[in-house]
Amino acid sequence: MVLMSDLYRKLGRVWVVIISGILAAGALTFLSILLQKAIPPSAPGIIAMELAFTKERLISILNQWGPEGVSVYLKAMWIDYFYALFYALFLSSLFALASRAEEEDPHRGELLIFSLPFIAAILDWVENSLHLTYFPEYEKMSESMVFVVSFISLIKWLLALFVIGAIFYSFGRRVVLKMKRK
Repeated sequence: MVLMSDLYRKLGRVWVVIISGILAAGALTFLSILLQKAIPPSAPGIIAMELAFTKERLISILNQWGPEGVSVYLKAMWIDYFYALFYALFLSSLFALASRAEEEDPHRGELLIFSLPFIAAILDWVENSLHLTYFPEYEKMSESMVFVVSFISLIKWLLALFVIGAIFYSFGRRVVLKMKRK
């Protein structure tokens, strides 16, 4: 708990938010540019593919991407590994900055929320690794494996959205508290 509290304080700084935000935005932009050129505009995107949940839907999406789209997605996967780390740092540091009270140690709930982006990043890495393992021959992927990978992705997205909500709540709470003091 002491280690998490120290990390919370160290990452909850403006310069960490700025640098990790720039790195996350840069990785996302680079990934988007690569995939935009390879995946047809009429085809479902990454999120639809991640949340396919059925083998039939996944195969349909990847077939719409075509061999080039799937190939580029797999080759660009190394960027997504870095992106997961960058967004975890960004969301955690932004939450720590938004929720931090200078004179107090973080509460357990704050430390839990602070850790959620890193859990989401680990889930992202698991998802990416499974895609790299199964997508070269995606038609052979079992129905249960498609469901498991989609479920991992769903949990990743829900964790990230929860933390984003907690960031807005924390910043909003700070604003309200400052207004009450005036």
